[in-house]
Amino acid sequence: MNAQEIQGWVDAANAAFKSATNLDELKSARLLHSGDKSSIAGDSRNLGSLSPDEKASYGKIIGDAKSAMSFLIILIGCNPPRWALRTGSVMSTTSSASIF
Repeated sequence: MNAQEIQGWVDAANAAFKSATNLDELKSARLLHSGDKSSIAGDSRNLGSLSPDEKASYGKIIGDAKSAMSFLIILIGCNPPRWALRTGSVMSTTSSASIF
C-alpha cells in the first residue's frame, strides 16, 4: 500500500467513469473501482493491521481517495456525458435509474 498506488486507483476510476457509454457501464465501473471488492476497499479493511502512525497516514490517503471517487461520480451525474443526454439516461432525483 502506497500513495502512488492509491492515486493510480483514483486515476483508473476517473478514466473508467468518463469512458462509460451508458448507465450500466457507469454502475459497473463504480462497483469495480469503489465497491466492496475493490482494491481500495481491501486496503481499507487492512488498515487495522498497521501501526497507529501508518494507520493515520494511510487512513487519510484512502479516505481522500474514496472522497475523490465519490466526487467524480457526482460530477458525472451533474454534468452527464452526451450519451446520457441523447438516451435520456440522465441521473436525477426523478429518474428510477441509479448507479448506487
